[in-house]
Amino acid sequence: MPTTKVKPPKRIGLKLYLRLLSYIKRYFWVMGIAILGNIIYAAVDSYTIHLFKPLINSGFIGQDYHFLKMLPFTILGLFLIRGIGSFFATYGTGYVSNKLILIFRSQVFDRFLLLPASFFDKNPSGKLLSTFLYNIDQITQATGDTLTTLVRSGFTVLGLLIVMFTSSWRLTLIIFVIVPILGYSISYISKRFRKLSRRIQNAMGDVTHIAEETITGYQEVRIYGAQQHQQQQFYTQLYYNFVQQMKIILTEALSSPLIQFMGAIILSLMVYVNFRDPAHPIATPGAFMAVLGAMIAIFNPLKSLNQVNASIQKGLTATASVFKLLDTHPEVDNGTITLKRVKGDIRFDNVSFQFQKNRALVLENINIDIHAGQTVAFVGKSGSGKTTLTHLLARFYQPTKGDILIDNHPLSTLNLADLRAQIALVSQNVTLFDDTIYNNIAFGALDKTTEKTIMAAAKAAHVLDFAEQLPEGMNTKIGQNGYGLSGGQRQRVAIARAILKDAPILILDEATSALDNESEKLIQESLMILKQNRTTLVIAHRLSTIENANTIFVMSEGKIIEQGTHSQLINEKGMYAHLHVSGAF
Repeated sequence: MPTTKVKPPKRIGLKLYLRLLSYIKRYFWVMGIAILGNIIYAAVDSYTIHLFKPLINSGFIGQDYHFLKMLPFTILGLFLIRGIGSFFATYGTGYVSNKLILIFRSQVFDRFLLLPASFFDKNPSGKLLSTFLYNIDQITQATGDTLTTLVRSGFTVLGLLIVMFTSSWRLTLIIFVIVPILGYSISYISKRFRKLSRRIQNAMGDVTHIAEETITGYQEVRIYGAQQHQQQQFYTQLYYNFVQQMKIILTEALSSPLIQFMGAIILSLMVYVNFRDPAHPIATPGAFMAVLGAMIAIFNPLKSLNQVNASIQKGLTATASVFKLLDTHPEVDNGTITLKRVKGDIRFDNVSFQFQKNRALVLENINIDIHAGQTVAFVGKSGSGKTTLTHLLARFYQPTKGDILIDNHPLSTLNLADLRAQIALVSQNVTLFDDTIYNNIAFGALDKTTEKTIMAAAKAAHVLDFAEQLPEGMNTKIGQNGYGLSGGQRQRVAIARAILKDAPILILDEATSALDNESEKLIQESLMILKQNRTTLVIAHRLSTIENANTIFVMSEGKIIEQGTHSQLINEKGMYAHLHVSGAF
């Protein structure tokens, strides 16, 4: 069983449903036609029951032959109208519900593109995908067929009640003896459905997350013999989900007979009251049969409404999770200054950073001046804060204290998109997309570059050396995250992308770590050209990458403990010299 307790969403009930329905108002005319179709459908069903009264009183007892002759044509006409109503109701609600899925998926995807890095740190991708796919699909439980059933069954119940009242209001009043008990039962069942639906949706997020981790990390799972561990985690969540599903089925299975039994009580009371004095029944034979027929007919729409209630609760729970995501604040972008191309002066002014309050500082009192065109390197043990510095520069995170300035402009004053346009990044963990080599280099805004320039970047990064050996050359699709390429080839594609961007600030985060010695030599030549007239921040463990840097900063536990050139730091015989002697470079 999962140990994490999930707090129930605050927006559950009428307010949430009204917000969901606000998305439908733009298709009001379609829903209007669908609702009208449902009303026609329900009216025909109710009127068909009403025909019991004249059929018995006038047709059979009164021997009204004209009525009996016209009855077949009346039935045919009624069911033709009923069919037309059903068509418009089903098609209209189906159109709107699928439009809602289209809108919600688009909005959630757009929100993914705007959310801050801290959001993705806290929310595993598997759970986000579960919301994007499973939960949005569940929203149709509160619309679509459910809305059709809600309107159709609701108006059918209303129509049948009208038939009962017009046939015998005294017998119909018996219904209100059971209504309070029925209302309480439905309210209790609704709360239980919401509770169970929340559990299922959170469990589905865990199931998706574990499955995704197992698929993407299949090599580690097998190398370290973790199959049984992953199976145990997966089966635990899967079984928990199964148990919650069975609880929902149990609730549905008990609720329908309960409502039907209450209906049977009402029916029994009607028969008893009407025939308590057989010589003087309350209603005429036709009226009694109409009331009896309506009472029997009302069971099915009541059962449907009960099932609709379960579907609506599932849909509302899913809707709450989607709205929670849509209501998450995007990245802060209050910058108003737009720079065409910065010179590349960078200053870290007493910068400190922590990922969460009451946690240890990841960076503490960092003061660095980097002049335009310089190459600086950051070295230190893993976890010393090197990569975090570059993340702050790209404003994936905001400093907890202090300021970072580019060309004497605080980052917070710069337009976010414009700031990132000034930066090219090549990291150790290269991200490639399921597309061609060509399109992975000319990625995003770079796709407007000329083919000649793109091919020149590919050549400079020695991508053509291997691409020309592939069946389709630069147009070869490389699969998810470039699985069709070696580690070194993937990194060369990322370097070509950075060369093509031609940004004034370049970040190289272990950019040559996946290259063999021969490839590294070729790439170093390209990087030397790329670094010219650019401010370059290098994070590396290889001496060849950092020994020519203008300044090397040695970091430990979020602080800068040494700085200088390679030869200066070697002569100081501090941590840098120790790392150098120990073979860390």
